[in-house]
Amino acid sequence: MLDPRGMFIVMTDERAWLWAGSKIFAGNKQAYRNAAFTHYKLLQTHERAPQHITPIEQGSEPAEFWNDFGLPGAPSNCAYDLIPEWSDLFIDLDVASKQTKGKTATKEIEEYREQLAEENLYKAKLFAYPDL
Repeated sequence: MLDPRGMFIVMTDERAWLWAGSKIFAGNKQAYRNAAFTHYKLLQTHERAPQHITPIEQGSEPAEFWNDFGLPGAPSNCAYDLIPEWSDLFIDLDVASKQTKGKTATKEIEEYREQLAEENLYKAKLFAYPDL
C-alpha cells in the first residue's frame, strides 16, 4: 500500500521507480525528491541498485510498475491509503520553517545551550561542608 502523502523508492533487480503521491505538501515535493535521489545514489553504491530510476506520479503508473508488485495491471481496489501510524511523519515543511522563523534545529539547540549556560551563572550554588 502506498501512502499518497509520501514519496517512495520502489526497486527490483531490473528497475527502480520514484513514486510520488498526489497528497504531498507542495513545499515538500522538491525536498523529498532531493532526499530520494541522494538516497538512491547510496543504494547504487552499496546495494547494486539499477542505473536509472524512473519518476512516476500517483495515478499515472505504467503497467510495468504494477507488474513489479506481481499484479497484471493497476488494481481495481484502492492501492493508496493514508496510513494512520505515519500521520506524525508527514509535516508541511513550509509551515515548520515559518514556525521556527527560518532557524535550523542545530541553531535552536545552540541557542538553548547558551540560555542554559547563562542560567547556570545565576543559579544559587550549594556549598557542601567538608567532613572534619
